[in-house]
Amino acid sequence: MDMKLPPLVIEGCLVCGGKEVYIRGKHPGDEMRLVCPTCLMEKIELLREIISPSYGVASQEAGK
Repeated sequence: MDMKLPPLVIEGCLVCGGKEVYIRGKHPGDEMRLVCPTCLMEKIELLREIISPSYGVASQEAGK
């Protein structure tokens, strides 16, 4: 008895479950890209934090 399972249908982002949208390609003429706006914004915020001049500097408030 060999039963086949139905194909797995995944709707939305595999990380957060949010709705994915199409955005333009990286360069003019590139194909549209399917992305999750929520996860994309988290990546942007992380990059902004990393390039901040205060990144990795210990807070002076912790010892008080």
